[in-house]
Amino acid sequence: MARQQLLAYYFTNPTARHHLRDLAERLSIDPSNLSKELGRLERDGLFRAEVMPPTGFEDWIFDGLLYGK
Repeated sequence: MARQQLLAYYFTNPTARHHLRDLAERLSIDPSNLSKELGRLERDGLFRAEVMPPTGFEDWIFDGLLYGK
């Protein structure tokens, strides 16, 4: 279910960038389940995560589908 929601969201918003918790809230998905699914999709080459400068927390921003990158 999380995979379908993620792909549907990013097919309609291909340039969107969100922190994990923000994306989880937007899609109404548990953040831990979303994190696991994003990890799988990152390994498959569909998503990329960037670690932002240290803020005391791990801030991950996901770039969505990698069109032509």
